[in-house]
Amino acid sequence: MKTILICGLQRSGSTALFNVIRLLFERRGHHVYSCTATQYQPQTKADLHLIKTHYIPDELINRFTGQPISHENDVLFATSHRDPRDAAASAVRMGWTTDETADKYMELVFKWYETSEKLSVLNVRYEDFKTDPKPQIRYVADSLGFETDDAEIEAIAEALEAIKTKKVSEQYDRETLMLPNHIGKGEIGIYKEILSEETAQTIAENHRDWMTARGYL
Repeated sequence: MKTILICGLQRSGSTALFNVIRLLFERRGHHVYSCTATQYQPQTKADLHLIKTHYIPDELINRFTGQPISHENDVLFATSHRDPRDAAASAVRMGWTTDETADKYMELVFKWYETSEKLSVLNVRYEDFKTDPKPQIRYVADSLGFETDDAEIEAIAEALEAIKTKKVSEQYDRETLMLPNHIGKGEIGIYKEILSEETAQTIAENHRDWMTARGYL
């Protein structure tokens, strides 16, 4: 059995990444058990345990720190990232924080993310996925050791579009893990419409080195 933890920066496309991986395995006939970390039942029998979380317990981090990172490992970490200002703006839209507290909120979720990023076998950039998901789907497949063709990439891209329009009437959709009101505008630079200039500047200053290294500043 293989276990994959999807542990991207919050509001960075980690649910899309979750569904890309789920579809890649299901299309190959694998039985996938998928859930959020809070609902996880480790005794469940399946070919793949696919767990979406933003926080990884220290004991799990310590278990894998220092091991070679390979898609052949029994336990994999997969991450996604985004301009922290846009991620904060998205969290404000979801009602999880406010403009006044968004910088502190991002400090917490960014601390979780930086830990998982170091162990990740693949890391999808939100802005690249938003611009053209197909190369990113292929990148995910390649990173997991799957051979794909253009038809499969197209099929998965179409499935992701269908997921966006699927109505979620419960707390979350148990197959896709989509939340009600999960998808907003999602534009690159949306923070300019949602965050105050002061909050955006504070977030940029708090994460300046990371953002500069990845071309966000």
